[in-house]
Amino acid sequence: MLYAIVTVLALIIDQAVKYWVTLAIELDVGTVTVIPGILSLTNIHNTGAAFGILENARWLFVILAIVFVVLVVVALSKNIIRSPLGRWSAVLVMAGALGNCIDRIMQGYVVDMFRLDFFPSFAVFNVADILITVCG
Repeated sequence: MLYAIVTVLALIIDQAVKYWVTLAIELDVGTVTVIPGILSLTNIHNTGAAFGILENARWLFVILAIVFVVLVVVALSKNIIRSPLGRWSAVLVMAGALGNCIDRIMQGYVVDMFRLDFFPSFAVFNVADILITVCG
């Protein structure tokens, strides 16, 4: 039950940040500096994965996310993943996958917002991407 609560909380945070950015920052051109020279917020719509790879492969990513969620739920319920770190990592990666999957189903793209100003060629990313990358 705790895994489900944490997943829902992660989804709420992810979707709330995406919603706020969509309302507060103009698409593709607006920027809000959070930490000068380090981090800014922007509003980008990404139809692919990291760095825009596999652009317009919306349903491929939706199917992969659904398959991944099923695998994580089965692995947790059958105690295939035994260590607490492994279980929490799987739950948080699953939450990230669901967050981006919701965007792809509802809008056809993922809202990305975090830009590393000190590394300008790095991909713009979102809360779900952070969960997937750090916990993966």
